[in-house]
Amino acid sequence: MIFIQNMVTIAHLAEKLVSDKPFLQEALFRKIINYQSLAEELQPEIEKELKKKVKATTIMISLRRYADKLEERYLKKIVFGPECDLDMKSKIIELSVKKSNSLFSLVPKMFSLIDFEKGGILNFTNGNFDVSIVTNEKYKDEILELLKKETIIETNVNLVALSFRYSKEFRQIHGVLHQTIRVLAWENVNIIELIETMTETIFILNEDDSLRAFKVLQNLIKQ
Repeated sequence: MIFIQNMVTIAHLAEKLVSDKPFLQEALFRKIINYQSLAEELQPEIEKELKKKVKATTIMISLRRYADKLEERYLKKIVFGPECDLDMKSKIIELSVKKSNSLFSLVPKMFSLIDFEKGGILNFTNGNFDVSIVTNEKYKDEILELLKKETIIETNVNLVALSFRYSKEFRQIHGVLHQTIRVLAWENVNIIELIETMTETIFILNEDDSLRAFKVLQNLIKQ
């Protein structure tokens, strides 16, 4: 009975230590990690927490069980299917602007500048202290002219908008957003901005990351 209780405690601590490190968790899920090495790495922290010596082999057993649990959790995973689609637009910019009442009065004028039928985009993300404006590079000068009395915090150029489209039912499936962000993070893709609607998630990325991100999400759909 004592052995079982120890195993449960060790398993709990091992899982917590791994789950606190997403990339370590991902490596465990993919089974591309050396269990012995990982157990020895976690051993000092687990021993410190339990205030006693623990065998590395016992930690290994817990790690293997956790890997199986992760596999069961993620491989009953979302089947994205043929209704999902990817689209990418280049020459995108992002403006971070200090929040103000006068800024919101300019929104209708900004929308009047954009030719949406010809691929124009304009998205606002409203934070507590600033507003992010994502649009096409060709509208940059006109929008900056409208914002000349506002405080521009930062301007990001050479971006792309990678749009991941799906059916509205996907909103009800647990883990859809996690699944997409997880594969991008594993490929070291930096997400500058994330925009969501009922049937679309738009990742604003650096141009240098765009092709890699497109390929990763395309493979996710094919799976």
